[in-house]
Amino acid sequence: MRKTFLSASIARVAGAVAQAAMGIALARSVAPSEYGVVTALIGVFLVWFIVADVGMSSFAGRSYAVGKIDEVRTILWFSGRAALGGTIGGVALLALVVPGVPRTLLAALSLLVIAQGLEKYCETRLAVVIAADLATAVATSILLRRLVSCAVFLLLLVADAGPGTMLYAIGMASGAAIGSVHIRQLLRRHGVVARRATAVVDVLRRSVPFAINDLSVQSRALDVFLVAALTSPAGAGFYSAASKLTSPFQLLSSTLAAVVLPATARADYGARRRLLRAVVGLTAVLTILAAPVGWFGTEVSVLLLGDAYASAGPLVAVFVVTFPVVALATPLAALLQGMGRERFVGLQSLVSSVLLLGAVAAGGWWWDEMGAATGFAVAAVGKYLSLALAAFVGTRRERSVATQARE
Repeated sequence: MRKTFLSASIARVAGAVAQAAMGIALARSVAPSEYGVVTALIGVFLVWFIVADVGMSSFAGRSYAVGKIDEVRTILWFSGRAALGGTIGGVALLALVVPGVPRTLLAALSLLVIAQGLEKYCETRLAVVIAADLATAVATSILLRRLVSCAVFLLLLVADAGPGTMLYAIGMASGAAIGSVHIRQLLRRHGVVARRATAVVDVLRRSVPFAINDLSVQSRALDVFLVAALTSPAGAGFYSAASKLTSPFQLLSSTLAAVVLPATARADYGARRRLLRAVVGLTAVLTILAAPVGWFGTEVSVLLLGDAYASAGPLVAVFVVTFPVVALATPLAALLQGMGRERFVGLQSLVSSVLLLGAVAAGGWWWDEMGAATGFAVAAVGKYLSLALAAFVGTRRERSVATQARE
């Protein structure tokens, strides 16, 4: 499992660099106001597909780890149909959400919805590949999608083949489509074929706690939409550009979570305690390293995004310093899920998400995009601390139970 995590982490970092390059190139090729609208809608439809998936992308890895192969087959069967239905419904919803936009922009946004549906299809299957400890396959799946997307987008952009948003959508859809074919064939070769092998109702019932947590974690993607509604499209563009400089590297945290969940499910209390300390220690180290980078937020913003985004500098500082607690809250939640506390995690994540969006909205109303970023940071730190405390209490309780059993 360590080899799988290392391979997946390296691939995620490389993929994150490619995704960051795409985000920077997109920001430079369009006005901040258009960038704000595009990223706000991407966030809305990310949450849309989380709802359609009903927690299957998280549930699949745990089911495979405990040997429930028929359940995994049913999960994959359902997730494929959920991705298709979510895509069709998302494209239809898009026409209602953004009436009156130019046809080219509407076509680009529709293509991005299709790309997100394919990404969700891949990520559910990737959770099974990670749980199966197929290190090389994990890295290949991640890199194939990210590098193809980046290469197609940048080549089209250099060739000046069309509007930046359309070229970005073509790149994202290309990588996701190729990745979908690859991971489907990979699982077939290992005997994991999507089919209705168990009762779908039972699978849905058991996946609901995972769905609540996934929705709560990803609902932060609605923050740009809130900023756009409460400030302006340009303000949303500055906020989004600042947050996107760190968000690609949160792909690493999702990989860590996918590894932590099955590993925790198999581990005893001692191994769980060591894993918890490692995650908390990593958070502290990354926060110390991030602080100096945040000090130069304006310089980083201008260097990467251009002079048009100079106003995003203070926001960059906030997101860079907050990044470690945001990223590593996900593996903390996965650790608790692996301990069998998925219902607690679901409830905690739901409450935290409501508080986070409320803090972003209040901050945006009070102090524009800078207030929104500050509200986001305060809520994110609160969520991390509550998860860490619950994990420490849980492992301590497990140790007490084990000690009493030996006596």
